[in-house]
Amino acid sequence: MKFILAFAFCIILFFTDAQAQLNSSGFSKNLFFEKAYLHTDREVYIGGEILWFSAYLVNAQSNNFISTSATLYVELVSTDKDVKETIDKKIIKLTLGKGEGDIKLPDSLAAGTYQLRAWSNWMRNFGDHFFFSKEIRILKLADKQIVRLIANKHRNQQAASDSKPSLLIQETVQFFPEGGSLVENVGSIIAFKSTDGGGEAIGITGEIIDQTGEILTSFDGNSGSGIFTLLPQSGKNYIAKGTFSNGKTFNQVLPNALQKGYSIRVSEKDSLFNVVVSTNEASGLDKQITLVGKSKGKLYFNLVFQLKNLQTLDQIPKKDFPEGITALTLYDNLGRPNCERLIYIDKKDYVTLNIILNKVSYAPKEMISLKFKAFNKDNQTIKTIFSFAATDASIVGQSSTHILSYLMLQSELKGKIENPTQYFDTAVENRSRRLDLLLLTQGWRDFVWKQLADSAITIKQIPEKGITLTGTVKQASSDKPISNANITLFANGAEGNKLFSGKTDSTGIYYIDNIELFGPQYLKLTSTNDKGKKNGWLQMDSIFKEATFKNPVKKSTDTTKNLAFVTELMKRSQNMRKVNITDTVSLNEVKVKSGKLTRLFGDLISDFGYKPEVFDVTAADYDFTDLKHYIQFKSNQVREIEDPANPGLARLVFPYMGKNIQP
Repeated sequence: MKFILAFAFCIILFFTDAQAQLNSSGFSKNLFFEKAYLHTDREVYIGGEILWFSAYLVNAQSNNFISTSATLYVELVSTDKDVKETIDKKIIKLTLGKGEGDIKLPDSLAAGTYQLRAWSNWMRNFGDHFFFSKEIRILKLADKQIVRLIANKHRNQQAASDSKPSLLIQETVQFFPEGGSLVENVGSIIAFKSTDGGGEAIGITGEIIDQTGEILTSFDGNSGSGIFTLLPQSGKNYIAKGTFSNGKTFNQVLPNALQKGYSIRVSEKDSLFNVVVSTNEASGLDKQITLVGKSKGKLYFNLVFQLKNLQTLDQIPKKDFPEGITALTLYDNLGRPNCERLIYIDKKDYVTLNIILNKVSYAPKEMISLKFKAFNKDNQTIKTIFSFAATDASIVGQSSTHILSYLMLQSELKGKIENPTQYFDTAVENRSRRLDLLLLTQGWRDFVWKQLADSAITIKQIPEKGITLTGTVKQASSDKPISNANITLFANGAEGNKLFSGKTDSTGIYYIDNIELFGPQYLKLTSTNDKGKKNGWLQMDSIFKEATFKNPVKKSTDTTKNLAFVTELMKRSQNMRKVNITDTVSLNEVKVKSGKLTRLFGDLISDFGYKPEVFDVTAADYDFTDLKHYIQFKSNQVREIEDPANPGLARLVFPYMGKNIQP
């Protein structure tokens, strides 16, 4: 049995720059940013399985482990149109930036594409810029459907294609002048990107013609992207005409050229980047221009010069920048940004893994033993943190992403990036050119750090070291808040501190943080006045800190992409049903009627004497944590008292004949 070992590993560098300085960015000097990454055992599952993950939290500017937040929120969601459906949510404890967890996938989970998300409370200050998101595919079909799907693969795929609405199969092509804009009488490079209705790349060929019909240049891109050069003339318009690889044609007007302005062209040469700044006669010369280079919001390069000629060459050493994406921005003499170009600094400081397996192949569920070492570019062993998963290579392919491609590329750019791992695979031909083309086509318009610099940041959320409890205290007879109420929390099952206290503010809000809780727990929360008398109606907020994603994923029920997995699904489903309680025989309902004496299984028993109550549980009651919680709010007779055997814990009793009866 062949298998794939999926690794996530980080060189151990800790927290030296947790309070990163963001020079000339308008941010607070001590402002820092976090990124999260979840390494899952795979990306395709069936209902009833367990999704396992390792969690990492790093400084967003250095990718070093960071310990500012010790609480990570994780959820698996499905979205239909713009409505989010939460499948499960977890709160994960992080220790020095590392944690782990799992999500049990319900048997009833519908087939489709889901989104696995993660964030810290601190990340919520910056919109969804640093939230982690990953697509997870769920497959689920009845046995007969599986056989039919495999037997009729081509017919089903054709039917699915024919049934798509015309809106979903509209191809598009976009054009991106290098630096942002075309300028009259200034030669420019224009990148293009073509996609089909599903957002996937599609091949393209075409020509650029002017308003007289003269062909100026041609272009083609088998992979859906490419570049061409153009010298726009004053007063002329240009049209792109061509054909997609599926035979459909297009006719699109290019962006208009500016009468005045600047253009930049960037090329890589050995240890340098050559930057050519161009302008035209209408823009004027002998003006002060500023070229700035920033990486992850930090300033690394600042060159101020007088523009003496229509073209000026400047060189930028790679050694002055860290690994990753750098934004080069050109400002005019009035301080206005005119051009922006993203480049990637590749230090080629790769880590090499030496993996030794105890066997060549393995049977299903057989233990895998391996030894591994990590080496830097100087062949020296380095200390690392690993997480890995072994999956059947004949069923599940290589992961579409890994920790390197996510931290260095996907988290920096918004929008879908097809096969991001290719840009970091040294075996891929022309990978540097492909990466530069990616930055030309979908880079600067959605650049994360530029968006942050252009927006006002208001800090409302703090980094969490544990569970944070918030809520309100209001008067029982009205919604008027009670200020300066004494809040006491007893968490008998917490690690470390078990007793916490606080006060409500002027709006009746209380706040208790750094609670070390694991698993299901009972909490006792009380509100008293300064004389120790209970007061008000105490409400507690959800401890799960929700986050808002601007671009929710659309649910898909496509199950035709991996027929090998679907075949194996049938076997797994049959094995799971053998041990799944949902397939056992359900007995008829047994009703026990109230009475002084009742015969049950041959024995006489007596009821407790309090009045019987009957409740119908509905979907609206599913938010109750358990039966005790449900009865406490539904019953008119129940009372809550402190358990003498377990101080701090409460139990429910029913008063009768002067006694507290606990059923």
